[in-house]
Amino acid sequence: MIAWAVRRRLFAISAAGAVERVPAPASESWPERALALLDRPRSGPALVTVMTAGAGVMLGGPVAGLVLGAYGAVGAVSWRAWRARQRADRARQQSIEAIADMAADLRAGLAVPAVARVPDDAATARVAAARQISERLGAPLADLLDRIEIDLRGQRRVRAEVAAQTAGARATIVLLAVMPFGGVFLGTSLGTDPLHQLLHTRPGAGCATVALVLQGCGLLVASRLVRAGATGLDG
Repeated sequence: MIAWAVRRRLFAISAAGAVERVPAPASESWPERALALLDRPRSGPALVTVMTAGAGVMLGGPVAGLVLGAYGAVGAVSWRAWRARQRADRARQQSIEAIADMAADLRAGLAVPAVARVPDDAATARVAAARQISERLGAPLADLLDRIEIDLRGQRRVRAEVAAQTAGARATIVLLAVMPFGGVFLGTSLGTDPLHQLLHTRPGAGCATVALVLQGCGLLVASRLVRAGATGLDG
């Protein structure tokens, strides 16, 4: 009986320790769910546009729905593009580190997987090509990987320089996006009611529509200038 009680006690202690070591799954907060919604390939920006347009209609009428819907679409697309750039940059950095580790393992006499994949698809293709060259021509694979790593680090430096050179264009994009809000604030501070004129009168609705078109053209031109600076770097 004593031995049985001791075994039961030890089992209870070990079970309690196992329960304490396993963390409880954390529930996603609403900001995380909203960000996951934005990351959806097709429905994310469309759903954000519909939600912001609906909120604008309820708060200020059809003109407000048009304005907020347009801003919601631009914001959702811009957010997705920024997230994609962040993921691509992180994948490239992890690929550089993985290639350096593979070269070090080869020099240490360790085996490298026959199909070695790294987070960046372009880098994976270059690693596969280096392996084929090494097998056919007998070139040291570690030296080829070193050359790939050096080239990838050089591309990373070029991207950083391009980002610094296009900082002015990016600042222009932000300025174009917030300038209308500054105009509304200035008109309100002068004692007028610009929101009523824009949202509830025909001339104001026409001005708001024309302003949205012109602002969209400006944002498109500035965005193309930024993308043109990075053309050819992802090849």
